Amino acid sequence: MLVKGKTIAEELKLRIINPDALIVMKFAPSRVSDIRDIFMLMPQAKDLEWIKNEASRRCNLDDRLEKIKAKIASAEFKNNLQGVYGYIDKKVFEKHKNAVLELG
Repeated sequence: MLVKGKTIAEELKLRIINPDALIVMKFAPSRVSDIRDIFMLMPQAKDLEWIKNEASRRCNLDDRLEKIKAKIASAEFKNNLQGVYGYIDKKVFEKHKNAVLELG
């Protein structure tokens, strides 16, 4: 990807990670911030089997999925998510939640 500055003439060529790889990277630590990011990225995931295979090579997939499911089912998750990402419509929230649940 080529990024151009608005006020300067310089350009930067950047490599951007795809959503599937980013999800795998955030799966292993599964911190609160990682779970929020996974939640928001999941609808963009292209290859769920690849994500599961790669994540299971790096961590205990079942344990991480249980941790993530418990977190997104909690009452405060949506409020905490909105604090970072802004207002999230109920339909959008459910779409993201279902995308996460498709993993396992």
